[in-house]
Amino acid sequence: MFGKLLADYQLIALQETKFTKADNLRVVTSYINSADSKAQVFWSQHTDNDFTGRNGVALILSGSHPFTSVENVTPRYASAAQQPRYLVLDAKIENLRFFIHAVYAPVTVAERKRFFTLCPPGFRMRPTISSSAISTRHWTRYSTK
Repeated sequence: MFGKLLADYQLIALQETKFTKADNLRVVTSYINSADSKAQVFWSQHTDNDFTGRNGVALILSGSHPFTSVENVTPRYASAAQQPRYLVLDAKIENLRFFIHAVYAPVTVAERKRFFTLCPPGFRMRPTISSSAISTRHWTRYSTK
C-alpha cells in the first residue's frame, strides 16, 4: 500500500492514526521506509500519553518530494492538548516557504470550535495550498484561493 502511495504522491496526509503504542508507530514507519528509503515521516503522537488509540495525524513525504529544509514546527504553534490532533511542517521550495498542516478536529461542535479558536491565528487568514498530495507534475491543479 505505501509503495503505491509513495510512487504516486509526494505528500500524503493521514488522520485518525489511532496508535495505542509507540511500537506500532515504529512498525508503520519501518513499512514506509522499506517502501521508500528516502521518505520522511512526521507523526503527531510523541509521548506515551499520546498513544490512546484515538486521534492522531501524520504527514509523509516521499523521497521525491520537492521540499528542502523540512522541519516539524508543531510545538511552536500548537498547545500540548492540540498536538495529538495537529501537525505543522515548515518547508521550502527554492525561496518559497510553505507551512503544511494536518488537522483532525474534534467531532462535537463545541469542542471543534474551541480547537480552532486555539489554532495559531497567523495561519487562519493566510492562503495555503490545500491538498493531500503535491506533485510537481500537477502544479496547475493547485491555487492559493
